[in-house]
Amino acid sequence: MMFDKTSSWWSTEPLLVQKFFFIKPEFRDGKLFNALLSAAEDYARIGGLKIVQDVIGKSFDLKGRLLKRYGYTPVGVSFLKDIK
Repeated sequence: MMFDKTSSWWSTEPLLVQKFFFIKPEFRDGKLFNALLSAAEDYARIGGLKIVQDVIGKSFDLKGRLLKRYGYTPVGVSFLKDIK
């Protein structure tokens, strides 16, 4: 898990933006995810920051539903085109 305190072109306020959030399959029982997300949220709370979580890759719908259960709201979408 890695986050970056930054701002975006669409916001003047500082944000805590997720750069990556990966948990090895053998540790995906939910406990580690809860602990990591809680740590990021504590940091954001202390700094008065909003958190931006990107969902990219496989299991897009599953990851999106999981973040919604934790109170996150979808704010956009990414598109990819492989040009070879």
